[in-house]
Amino acid sequence: MHEIKWLSAYQIGNDKIDEQHEIFLSLVNKLAIDVRNGEGEEQIHTTFSQIVEFAAFHFSDEERLMQEHHFPEYETHKRLHEKIIQTLGEYFVLYQEGQLAIEDLVRFIVNWFARHTVCEDSKIGNFIAERSVARAI
Repeated sequence: MHEIKWLSAYQIGNDKIDEQHEIFLSLVNKLAIDVRNGEGEEQIHTTFSQIVEFAAFHFSDEERLMQEHHFPEYETHKRLHEKIIQTLGEYFVLYQEGQLAIEDLVRFIVNWFARHTVCEDSKIGNFIAERSVARAI
């Protein structure tokens, strides 16, 4: 498993959220390293749990930011967060039952993160930036 590099495309223009995105990616990289190093089930479970716990924490902050700025797609975005937490749990069970390789789970998380951050979270950053410009005029 290869580590995933941080890309500027993952930034939305909010320091707190951008920092949390970097932390999330570092946790995913930790899981990739655990897999590459052949860590046991207990370590894999611990790192995966850290990813899910941090994601829930991050989503709470991101949702608070959306509410503060009256982001019009708040409800839709919140549902995306709820869905990924549910999906991660389901996929981890499949992994534990031997129906999903851990490498596939890591790839799923990486692909989801890149897609969600670039396609969905960027909307939040753009909305806040546009509102800031409109207020400055």
